[in-house]
Amino acid sequence: MSAAVAVRGQIVWSDAVGWADLENEVAATPESLIRIGSVSKLFTAAVLARFYEADRIDLLAPIRRYVPSFPDKGAEITLLQLAGHLGGIRHYKDDEFQNRRRYESVIEALTIFQQDDLLHAPGERYKYSSWGYVLLSAAIEQAAGENFVAIVRNEVLEPLGLESTQVDDSRETILHRSKNYDFDGDRIVSSTRIDLSDRWASGGYLSTAEDLVRFGSAHLNETWLQPQTKSSLFTSQRTNAGEETGVGVAWRIDTDAWGRTFYHHSGSTAGGRAILAIFPESGVAVAIAGNLGRAPFGKPEAQLLVGLFIPHQPETGELLWRPNGEWNVTRTTDRGPIAGVMMLTTEDDRITGTLKLGDGPEMRIAWASLQGNRLSVAAVDPRGQLEVLWLRGSGDMIEGSSWRTTGDIRATRSR
Repeated sequence: MSAAVAVRGQIVWSDAVGWADLENEVAATPESLIRIGSVSKLFTAAVLARFYEADRIDLLAPIRRYVPSFPDKGAEITLLQLAGHLGGIRHYKDDEFQNRRRYESVIEALTIFQQDDLLHAPGERYKYSSWGYVLLSAAIEQAAGENFVAIVRNEVLEPLGLESTQVDDSRETILHRSKNYDFDGDRIVSSTRIDLSDRWASGGYLSTAEDLVRFGSAHLNETWLQPQTKSSLFTSQRTNAGEETGVGVAWRIDTDAWGRTFYHHSGSTAGGRAILAIFPESGVAVAIAGNLGRAPFGKPEAQLLVGLFIPHQPETGELLWRPNGEWNVTRTTDRGPIAGVMMLTTEDDRITGTLKLGDGPEMRIAWASLQGNRLSVAAVDPRGQLEVLWLRGSGDMIEGSSWRTTGDIRATRSR
């Protein structure tokens, strides 16, 4: 896997670990190309934004204005609804995810789903749909008069200097392309060979963590997209009933443990996983990518990584609360409470210590951050499993939550 962080447009850290090719022990590097799955949808959203600014596409227009060959579904589906997963187009079914057929055009790929009924009336509810993004790419092609892959290259990749990012064309020999792996029970095996020509717009791209943070950083400056356009990308769409979906134009809208708004999208495909997150308040972009399907990383790891590059202390440098000491911890779970002990020490403004919960092994606190009375703790057990706690302290009391379970965390300082 690889990861990168950019601050105000400059990559400040990048690294890679593990194998790009496990059988031949070819080490992963920051240049290793990895399948990013549905993070590809952000490139499609970027093209929509660019076309919208240039008055080349109408996001409120019905899809059949641009793709008249798409069957009439008895209700108009707008491009904006498709971009926010409100159009009623279904997602993958059966073995479609493992496609092996070559599709020579986006219009040909529409035949996979275009005869199917809508899942609901357009705008009625949120329902994630990768095929909806393939339909969007057909509209983009018709608006531009050229093929989708060329449009993304001309409108996004080349202007932003994303020299490594490209479609994962199974017919091509691609320099630095990682081999793809998946889980088979507890074993890691080579992924089944698939063809992504049916879904360039929704999940067909290869990229690096460095290119992804370059792309994310472009959304945080004032030059690539106009402020009004970015506002549209990052404003939650609503159902017909007025309920917010938490998704703008592809980008998902969230709040981290410190109450900061951030925007993100993850992707998981055969032999690949990725996440890109951007934090507008601090100008930070973070990306993680791995050549293992269903690899166990996502929002929590992205937030922890960002935490290393965003200062958490108040500007005065004064600590409002100190967590030092031994804490008796109780974690609420579906199976009842679990007791534990947490030891915390602060040295040179760095928090270290250990955490033990129930019968589990003692975990080393690998990273912790304190902002006022808000404490974030990441602990790693001897097997490399991660536990993350988001806590608020007051005197000798702590309360908060854990990302591994739905229950609460409470603790009292014993000494």
